[in-house]
Amino acid sequence: MDLGAEALAARRVLNPFLSPGIDPEALTRGLRPLPEDYPRVFRGDLAAGFRSVYDAIWETRPVITRKAHQTVLLVSTCPAEAFVAGHPFMEAFPGGYAGIADILVPGRVWACWKFVAPGQRLGMAWDGLVELDGRWAWFPRPWAFARRLATN
Repeated sequence: MDLGAEALAARRVLNPFLSPGIDPEALTRGLRPLPEDYPRVFRGDLAAGFRSVYDAIWETRPVITRKAHQTVLLVSTCPAEAFVAGHPFMEAFPGGYAGIADILVPGRVWACWKFVAPGQRLGMAWDGLVELDGRWAWFPRPWAFARRLATN
């Protein structure tokens, strides 16, 4: 699977966060999932649980940020079904993604990204951007909430 087009699309969504004078809170709000997005991303009964968790997170007004010297954007993409340990597409993703492929709707492309200083590979890391038929929505750290929902 060639994820080049999806990575470029994610980059177009995230590049504005690098622009001086932008409002990162407004840009972040634009990535809030719509109610109908949850069953398009999470399988079965878990969709409602994820919506409840993420609705609470959005009430806290999360903001995607970077430090002033972090002017480079690194983006990686991975299809939902490839979130299994050792799959090369998920190398850049946080380790928690390994093993949640069974709760994600197959065919959706996820993105993680970093804002880094020029010449660096480490920086401010983010994850959970999902492509939804030409639009992107942000579902950060789904593996952490999957464990919580599984125990409830």
